[in-house]
Amino acid sequence: MRLVVSVALKYSGPSVSTMDLIQEGNMGLMTAASKFCESFNTRFSTYAYVWITQSILRFIRLKDTAIPLPAQKEESVRTVMAALDELRQHFHREPTAREIAVYLNMDEDKVKKLLQYNYAVVSLDERVSIEGGLTFSDLLVDQSECTETKALNRISRLECENLIRRLPRKESAVLLNKYRASIFGDKITLHQLSSKMGLAPETIRQIELRARAKMRKVLDEAQIG
Repeated sequence: MRLVVSVALKYSGPSVSTMDLIQEGNMGLMTAASKFCESFNTRFSTYAYVWITQSILRFIRLKDTAIPLPAQKEESVRTVMAALDELRQHFHREPTAREIAVYLNMDEDKVKKLLQYNYAVVSLDERVSIEGGLTFSDLLVDQSECTETKALNRISRLECENLIRRLPRKESAVLLNKYRASIFGDKITLHQLSSKMGLAPETIRQIELRARAKMRKVLDEAQIG
């Protein structure tokens, strides 16, 4: 137990609780106890140190990982990423999955799957344009189908456009662009629409919110819904 505490204190810091590290270290200690055999010809504390440290380090890694992976897969990902870095320095370019597979003597399809776990976590509210205030969420296509769209899909295209044109000009333009894109099986992002209409993305967003609210009233008046 004193060994667990000493290892935990070695890795403790402001971002992680010492008690959590001790608890994880105890898990490693129990694993070591279940696997240790006198025939190993080594002291138990020396053998347990490896398991305690491994358990604590894994806890720290998972704490900073948005999507935790099973231990074996996590180790495989680290192996592939290490090989990727080595081959990148050797070739002075990005190595292919096949080159990594040959280097590691691993199946190429497995390497491709493991490479997919190399991701970066970015907030949807993070700005990609300081001047325009554009965020990542503005570049994403809204795949959901709102109530108004479901209702409009039950009537003819011409009737739909006539109902939308009851709204003020800008609000009508925003919904018509989205509706027509949907009709032809396309999707239009907030950024694309803002560029097309020459307005800021946030302005387009506010216009769309107002337009949807008014469209519900239009549909109610037309007794559609």
